[in-house]
Amino acid sequence: MVTDLGGIDDKSFNATAYAGVQQAIDELGVDGKYLESTQQSDYARNIQQFVDEGADLVVTVGFLLGVDTAVAAKANPDTYFTIVDYSYPDCFGTDFVEGQTCGSASELPNVL
Repeated sequence: MVTDLGGIDDKSFNATAYAGVQQAIDELGVDGKYLESTQQSDYARNIQQFVDEGADLVVTVGFLLGVDTAVAAKANPDTYFTIVDYSYPDCFGTDFVEGQTCGSASELPNVL
């Protein structure tokens, strides 16, 4: 999982996505970890690190990672990508709409 700038304790999308990764580790036995982005220039580098490590699935968090996630997904068709709070064709996304129930990364084990 690649975080947005808030870190895994942001009480928002990063925290929820991290909880989903932890749930997938506990319930499905997957390998999971996160890379925390401290500035926007970290996004592409963190995504690429997971690709280079051979990750089957890269989860990115937040609309600010939208472009970097799309670029990585197009360049790495054998790797699955999902993004929280952003959606576009060719990538499973969980887009937040205020006042509506929607998918979240904590539901990720249900789609694996």
